[in-house]
Amino acid sequence: MFNSVSDEDWLRRIYDHISPNFYRAEPRMRAWTYLQSLLDASADGRSSRRHLATYPGERRGDGAQRLLTSAQWDEEQVKADVVGFIKNKFGPRGGTLHVTEMAFRKKGMHAAGVQRQFSVETGRYENSQLGILLFYEAADGSLLFIDRELYMPETWLDDPARCARAGMPQGLVYRSKSAIAAGLVNRAIAAGIRPDWVMVSLLCSDKYTAQQALQQAGLPHVLLLTGGEFHTAGRLAGPLVRTVSQESYAAVGAGGSGASLSAGTQWERRRTPVRLRRMTLTASPIPGFDVSYLVDSASGRGTAQAAGYYAFTPQELQSHNLAEVVAKLKHLDARCWQSRADIGIDRYEVRSWRGWYRHMTLAMAAYTAHAMSRRAATGARAS
Repeated sequence: MFNSVSDEDWLRRIYDHISPNFYRAEPRMRAWTYLQSLLDASADGRSSRRHLATYPGERRGDGAQRLLTSAQWDEEQVKADVVGFIKNKFGPRGGTLHVTEMAFRKKGMHAAGVQRQFSVETGRYENSQLGILLFYEAADGSLLFIDRELYMPETWLDDPARCARAGMPQGLVYRSKSAIAAGLVNRAIAAGIRPDWVMVSLLCSDKYTAQQALQQAGLPHVLLLTGGEFHTAGRLAGPLVRTVSQESYAAVGAGGSGASLSAGTQWERRRTPVRLRRMTLTASPIPGFDVSYLVDSASGRGTAQAAGYYAFTPQELQSHNLAEVVAKLKHLDARCWQSRADIGIDRYEVRSWRGWYRHMTLAMAAYTAHAMSRRAATGARAS
């Protein structure tokens, strides 16, 4: 059952906003049941995926399969309507865009994009699909799920027959996680979202693509770096870069007295030793954007693990301010991963490309209702 009456009230408002996109009565009714099930799956602890979108007494899950595969509705328009609803209720300015990856474990090798891939959450290689997801932390602190892309490994794209069996569009070309992240942020900006920060938390070897897109857009940003990336991260700052200062662990402290850098914020309360390198561009492509930082977290020394962060800002930051930004990225990662428990974001049983996108689109709508309910419960005004 729902956590509260407010959950169902906000879900009904979201549904009323997107329901005109479902042209026939059956998929329209099935979509409402599916949205209810996404919230119910968390609220009552139900783990079965087969009963999403089924009616009372219905024994088979064919209805949900039809909704996600063959029913006539436009998932991209539904996504646009959800983002419009979010902009209206939470405002498009301020806050943070956060790109993260999420692994969805799968059996077999037929689901679109599935293969053995590293899961950031579990720290293991698993048979899974990888979703690159975009969240928006609004100015009031509410977290919204606003976009999604399915990462397609090159091995899949080299096998047209396999792609066709998964219902993938023809002509797809390989895109790195970084390129996907840049596209997601660009779409959000085109839709009217104006964040104060963009944070990218991906394990990939091509951060340069996302960094260049964010720099050219004039967006302050922080990127997670793996061990291998950290040691070659000077190229992220641009070809005309000079190191202005490099401070060791002992020199960096919130009070400047030799203590290790402490986040000291609501996001992360443990003390985090770092090594900080401040750089400037001798010819910045964006007026006012000429300062960048490398933050060594002194952890994750392996090439496949987080080892530090790259930050690009319009003005110089104090050590403790930069620590707050890095700590917030970690906090947002944890909040995004919590979405698995908040709604049934990983509870789907479709193998097709379109089925994955349709499920994620409906999960966006359900998560928006969840965010509205939490906002109302904490006393914030939600009109």
